[in-house]
Amino acid sequence: MTWNQMSLNGITFQGGNDDIIDVEFSSSGEGYIVIDQGGVYTTTNSGINWTLVTGQTSNMCFPQTVSYFPSAGSYFIAGGGCFEGAIIDQYDNNTWTTANLGMNFSNSQHKVQEMSFSSLTSGLAATKSDYILKT
Repeated sequence: MTWNQMSLNGITFQGGNDDIIDVEFSSSGEGYIVIDQGGVYTTTNSGINWTLVTGQTSNMCFPQTVSYFPSAGSYFIAGGGCFEGAIIDQYDNNTWTTANLGMNFSNSQHKVQEMSFSSLTSGLAATKSDYILKT
């Protein structure tokens, strides 16, 4: 197996902590990357060009992870807010919704670090502050 560097065409790095912290691809060349403090970017051509994902209704400043369902055209972005903790946003049917996480995450350090789903309605999310959430 040979690894090659991908294009970062269209991605804006702010400097400082702009680490690429998550990658999610489908077999059709559609994919997402998450840049800490830099946003979430999508590609439809296997990473040749990237576009910033916009339109979320939450106050997410620190995206951490993305989960993508190509057959449904849906995805989840999770992380932390600018002045609050854990946030999970879902994009489905051209609409953004912010999930009710069932508890108040008032500390901005309580961001979602990782998600895993078996379906659009069944998943787990782990926070930096030792919480596991289930839907």
